[in-house]
Amino acid sequence: GQLSDLAYRLGLKSTILTSGDLLAGSNLHRIGAAHCYVRVSLNAATEPTRHQFHGNRVSLKEVLAAVEDLGVWLERERVSLPVGATFLLDPLNYSEVLDCAVAARDAGFSHYSVRRILGPPELRPEFSASQLEQIADLLDGVRALGDEQFRVFTPWRDLNEADLNPMDRGFVAARCW
Repeated sequence: GQLSDLAYRLGLKSTILTSGDLLAGSNLHRIGAAHCYVRVSLNAATEPTRHQFHGNRVSLKEVLAAVEDLGVWLERERVSLPVGATFLLDPLNYSEVLDCAVAARDAGFSHYSVRRILGPPELRPEFSASQLEQIADLLDGVRALGDEQFRVFTPWRDLNEADLNPMDRGFVAARCW
């Protein structure tokens, strides 16, 4: 919390984008007092998937507990600060997107954003037709969780669609991803 505290004292806004691996050992109350926005990439609803997806043994339960602790502190201190969660869709974890959203909501996250992997086709996973059907149903469930206290954001374009490239001369978009 030292850097976010310094930024706050200097009149700067700060953000921590994290996988949550170090949250349990962080001074979250100091971070909250500095009005530092925190966004956690959860990407899983189970320990085995989290370990495989993130490549470490940090517990999802510890990450969620740390956010719960921060939320309790923010409420007690009457600090209005959103705490966000993201979920990066991949064939490894897509089946857990709804369960993860429920866990995020229950842990006190204020918003949950589902994203797809961007980049060249060789880096982006292709989803099968049956996976896309399952994902559509799961994302309907995620959207149904949304309310004033828990905002949800989900992809609205085809997950297998090629990325838009603003460097192309003919780039035109009415809405962003």
